[in-house]
Amino acid sequence: MLGPFSASIDGKLVRLPTRKAQALLAYLALGEPAGESRERMMGLLWSEKATKQARDSLRQSIKEVNDALQEAGFEGFEPSKLTLSLARSLVVSDVDAVVESAAAGRVHARLLDTQRLADTLLVNLEVVDPSFQVWVRARRHVLHERLIVALENALPADAAAGEGAEIAQALLNLDPTHEVGCRHLIRVRVAQGQIGGALQAYKALWDVLEEDYDIEPSQETQDLVVQIKQQTGWSARPGDAADAKLAHGVVAVPEPPAIKRPQRLFIAVNAFDVAGLPEQLRSTVNGFRHELMASLARFREWSVRMPGAGAKTAVITDAASAEYVFDATAYGGLEGMRLIATLADGEGNVVWSEQFTLQLSDLLASQQRIVRAMAIALKINLSADRQRRMSVHADLSGGLHDAWLRGQDYVLRFSTEDWRNAQDLFERVAREAPDFSPAISSIVQLNNTRHIVFPGVFRNRREHSATLLLAQRAVQLDPQDSRAQLCVAWAHQLAGRTTDSILHAELAVDLNPNDSWTLIAAAQIQAYCGFYAKAVALCSQSLALSPLPTAAHRAYASAIFFLAQRYQESVDWSTEGLDLAPSFSIWRAASLVQLGALAQSRELLTATVDAIRAGWDGSHPDDGMIYCWLLRMFPIAVHGDWERLKQSLAAAGGLVDKEEFGVW
Repeated sequence: MLGPFSASIDGKLVRLPTRKAQALLAYLALGEPAGESRERMMGLLWSEKATKQARDSLRQSIKEVNDALQEAGFEGFEPSKLTLSLARSLVVSDVDAVVESAAAGRVHARLLDTQRLADTLLVNLEVVDPSFQVWVRARRHVLHERLIVALENALPADAAAGEGAEIAQALLNLDPTHEVGCRHLIRVRVAQGQIGGALQAYKALWDVLEEDYDIEPSQETQDLVVQIKQQTGWSARPGDAADAKLAHGVVAVPEPPAIKRPQRLFIAVNAFDVAGLPEQLRSTVNGFRHELMASLARFREWSVRMPGAGAKTAVITDAASAEYVFDATAYGGLEGMRLIATLADGEGNVVWSEQFTLQLSDLLASQQRIVRAMAIALKINLSADRQRRMSVHADLSGGLHDAWLRGQDYVLRFSTEDWRNAQDLFERVAREAPDFSPAISSIVQLNNTRHIVFPGVFRNRREHSATLLLAQRAVQLDPQDSRAQLCVAWAHQLAGRTTDSILHAELAVDLNPNDSWTLIAAAQIQAYCGFYAKAVALCSQSLALSPLPTAAHRAYASAIFFLAQRYQESVDWSTEGLDLAPSFSIWRAASLVQLGALAQSRELLTATVDAIRAGWDGSHPDDGMIYCWLLRMFPIAVHGDWERLKQSLAAAGGLVDKEEFGVW
């Protein structure tokens, strides 16, 4: 599956007549061992066809796969009425082989003979369907990150011993800008007396950074090359000199170029101070820094960059852009390390700091825990600092990201005034930057919540379909943005396309498992579709990542726990009294009924209905109309769950007798 797709059984080629059949087999070989539902495969491979056409096309592709596998003597394909699966114990793939080798600290040959190997995943099948293309791109991203982390952990601590050249080269093949891998390769080549080869690796790094990003290698990398050229403390073979042409313009430390000032928000991650660590632990901390940068890059609230040569930081000062600087100092020994991390603004004011312990006995888990904690802390503190700096007037003078951040803050308040303020901001940002994917996703988010924010506004199929098209444009502009995938998921859910909504919700989580909002929103979709264990697991992860869960987080958690029949937790996570939007209070009211607190539930439900009536859009509604709106609001896909909610509201005095499931 890395490169053009092919399949064989005992050396005999399996001939699949269409690319859709190939894509079907590839998905089953990469997906969950338990298999996949027919409905989901229809949405993935025939997303633009009507349901009957998609079902007929899927049936034809299943026949093509089954016939081809049986002709080749393979009995592990199981096409049942509802699901499709492969006997995974009988399947070997090149993807699994590469990943397993990397996890074991070995370098698979494909990582040495192919540049950017993850980008070749299903390269000739990517365009069989827009939904499949989105899935493939997300899987490439996940594969790339998984290989990078595994190889970084496998790098030997001491390059001077001449070991780890293949691992370092594999890292550079995956990511030509990977400075930790490049420095390791340089050190190994110097240890082997290959000074020219070391400088050649450095020049390749310099060229790609300059051409693709208009920046230079970090000061640490440049200092290493200067040290090599001066041959201070290195034992190279006598007479082994670098080629003069190769060294020209590479070894000398040039003056830093004029800093370009893109109109966006940056986090500059400086090289960590590792002077307080033994030499053998410094590469571990450098690898940790790279993993942190990869994690931070998954958020679209900012751009991540490595400062170039010259001054340690290059601060952006124009009004429409801003830069924050992340620094860390590591100290300790073989028994454990301490990290002191800070985030400062362009004027050197520290807006966040924290200390972490890196346990060497459980290094991988410790690294991942700290990276996640740092990413969430930076998101919270940086966003809060930008909000603090913004003027009270809703203009764009603070740059696109500041305007977008302010709009995001408005959205999650779920009030009519804030919704309109957010709409104004997002539409102005979209006019100024039509291809700015986060703004488009945020407009989708507004459209997806309009029927919640405005009492009396009912869900509308035509409007949901139009919103879905807009959400798909955001994904096309930035397939790696987890929020864009999440907006597509909600647009599908509201339109009643639950198979597609689950697909995109899972892609969103894969793309950024460190974003608490992505986790809680994806959990809500899983709960609406009846996957309660997954919903509760994602919800719990989200709440654990949020030191002080917002009112929106609590409202979503209350709904998730009610649907999972965990009523006490639903009550515990809800807000006492009326919620941020009155409609969310029905989850607490329904859970109180299930716990036997009928009087308390009736009191809450009465207050909820009164608050909804006061904010109703249009004429003065009776109670029956309000309950009609409430029961049609949330896109619950499981009939039994909807009936349970309805009966709970009825027990609390709600006028719900006339309402039917699926009518909206």
